[in-house]
Amino acid sequence: MAARLEDGRILLDEIELRKFYSLCVVDLETGCWNWAGRYGGNDNRYGIFYLRLDGYPKELAAHIVSYNHFVGAVPVGLELGHYNLANGVADRCAFWEHVRPVTHQENIAEAFGSTCKYGHNVARWGRDLSGGGGCKVCRRISHATRHGIFVGCHDCGYSPCRCSSSTGDA
Repeated sequence: MAARLEDGRILLDEIELRKFYSLCVVDLETGCWNWAGRYGGNDNRYGIFYLRLDGYPKELAAHIVSYNHFVGAVPVGLELGHYNLANGVADRCAFWEHVRPVTHQENIAEAFGSTCKYGHNVARWGRDLSGGGGCKVCRRISHATRHGIFVGCHDCGYSPCRCSSSTGDA
């Protein structure tokens, strides 16, 4: 059974550690520990590892389990962000060296880029995570257009947005 230490860190016992390793396939080119187990979450992007913690069955993202076991607890207020790796499937990697604690804004910017396809600055205005990760500005304009309301873009002031054709900082 896994143990939770006073600092919040989770340590796997020998049996769970063997089980964890058995679900990782090492990519010799990238060094990634690609997850071969079940995926879960809203988008099924992250590997899920089942363990017993504090006497209860628990499922946690594999990269979080790995980081907790080998490095320590994720600092309060931060989340683990995958490095942008060349293989394009960084979120399948459970290797603790390929993640680092970042703010939510940093994590979203790295995952989706800093601008949407129309050039809106998503680092400034954010992503609409409830709507599949789309740009909040685009979602606001789309909603207003469907309801016949004139709404200008936060960045360029136009509806429909002209940011994609502008050369300034969107």
